[in-house]
Amino acid sequence: MTTPTSPKVKRDIQDLSNDSGKISFFNIDLTGIGGGVFHITPGTAGGPPVSFAGNTYISLPVTIEGMKWEGNGKMPRPTMEISNITLAMLAEVVALQDLVGGKVERIQTYEKYLDGMAGADTTAHFPKDVYFINRKIAQSKQLLKFELKSPVDLENLTIPRRKVLKTCRLRYRVWNGTAFDYSNATCPYTDTDYYDETGAATTAENDACGRGLYDCKLRFPSTNNTDDQLPGSFFPGVGQFGSPYRS
Repeated sequence: MTTPTSPKVKRDIQDLSNDSGKISFFNIDLTGIGGGVFHITPGTAGGPPVSFAGNTYISLPVTIEGMKWEGNGKMPRPTMEISNITLAMLAEVVALQDLVGGKVERIQTYEKYLDGMAGADTTAHFPKDVYFINRKIAQSKQLLKFELKSPVDLENLTIPRRKVLKTCRLRYRVWNGTAFDYSNATCPYTDTDYYDETGAATTAENDACGRGLYDCKLRFPSTNNTDDQLPGSFFPGVGQFGSPYRS
């Protein structure tokens, strides 16, 4: 999925005197599956970082291929390869089931619009390309390779609906017999309203999350009408096309 080209960049494309270099950025957003966000710009590992739109991008060898649509109408399945990966990124791969469901956004702009430049402009960029990680293809100590899917591909439910929509990947608190253990929890719920996996009110020792949208709404009622603000790792943009959730 892409977003529109900004007016400034449209003019730059037509301007033959524009000699500003083109630069790419990747935002690997894992917050929807319980992780963090990695900001990467293609380059040599250890190269100088670059700032754009308030984000600092570290330099790593990263390539993405297969983004073009084919004549038969089949949606592209790009592959993204990252070399010289950081230990933090490798740890996320292990903890978050190969990063499946993580969001990948590619932004391209001209160097003259980077933070700190005289013409800095966070709105000046080429169309943003947005994909989700579908599966891990390869992994080593130095390399990660993923297959990506477009949000449209997700909306058409070409991967199991329950996997995308219903199952939250955040780790829920655990009752240890006397109190709740939050040491491995990634779900932010800490209140004293308790529900079992069916959503029925219960006691602390039987508190368990059913990992669905309904269960998340029970625990965070203030966001009942704004599903995109719930802390669970859901895909609200996909849910509008039909959902097995309880309501």
